Amino acid sequence: MSILEKSLLPIFAACLSLSAQAGDKTYLGMPIKAVDIHMHPGTYENMGPIGKKFVKSSLPDALPDFLKNSALSVVGNLMLDPYGAFIGIKGECEKAGLELCGLFAIYAPQTWGVASNEYVIGKLSDKKNRKKDGSLAFFGLASVRMQDWNMGEANELANLRKALSDPRMKGIKMAFIHNNIPLDDAQYDSIYQVADELQVPVYHHVGSSPLQKLADFNNDEEQSEYIASYDPSKLERAIVLFPKVKFILGHMGFDFNKEGYDFSSTVYDLAAKYPNVYLEISAFGRSAYDPEGKEMDKVLFNIKQKNLIGRTIYGSDGPGFPGGTEKYMDATLRSLERTGYSYEEAAAVLRNNSFELFKLDTLR
Repeated sequence: MSILEKSLLPIFAACLSLSAQAGDKTYLGMPIKAVDIHMHPGTYENMGPIGKKFVKSSLPDALPDFLKNSALSVVGNLMLDPYGAFIGIKGECEKAGLELCGLFAIYAPQTWGVASNEYVIGKLSDKKNRKKDGSLAFFGLASVRMQDWNMGEANELANLRKALSDPRMKGIKMAFIHNNIPLDDAQYDSIYQVADELQVPVYHHVGSSPLQKLADFNNDEEQSEYIASYDPSKLERAIVLFPKVKFILGHMGFDFNKEGYDFSSTVYDLAAKYPNVYLEISAFGRSAYDPEGKEMDKVLFNIKQKNLIGRTIYGSDGPGFPGGTEKYMDATLRSLERTGYSYEEAAAVLRNNSFELFKLDTLR
């Protein structure tokens, strides 16, 4: 068997697995529904160079680059397409027993790449965006291109308003970290003004990203600038300035790279201090970061102890890998039970808070 066949066999086996049966989930012996607000659609070709380098690192070094690109193009595009065969996002959400999933637009040309507002709305408009019961499978979050903001601001805000005029687009996804822009850069306040005007929440990635490590930067000044793009304390100015805007702090400030910059305590402090701060529990509970569930247990325990259950929502940051959406759901359910969540508390985190925050009951 060739190197290519050996490296890709597990991927294609997962694609063809007959375990892709839809399955309802239970909690404490009772059926429970969930909303996963955090899914990244797109294509491998539209990833930025840093993103492509990151995903290629999962394949053997001995594999020629052109073969890596070919393999990831085929498998990645199936997996990142909401309606891809076998391992598309819709199928993965069905396997995980999810009621609804959110598709994120993103403009991060050097890292994760571009999945435009128009692309996401096109997927939401597709006739396949219906489940067997006729309800929608997906809603969306819009985004903006942050580069050359001093010249493109008016156009980007107009595009943002246009995207949010679609009733299936329910919020704004920001990517400061993936564009190396400090979270306290006041020139982007106009985005929060749009959020205030249209009454939609704004999602922020806080905590580091496995795509870029501090060692990738040349000096202390560049490292400090990069940390400012994911340090949640840098958002406090905007949180205070826009009290009617709901700020979602994604990933709980987790230190994905184990570099000594865990901002979870800052996240809890901001949520305790400001009622317009919400928490989202995606990505850090993956087996790569949390094989025994200890990180998720710690987060859910603290959320419960600090009376923040009513402002916590569920997301996985999928699809990640075939079967990963269901795996994250199952790990979260186990952790909720270990940390003593009642059925009502678990339902709030997994579904009900998101329905209220994003006004999902208005979807048709």
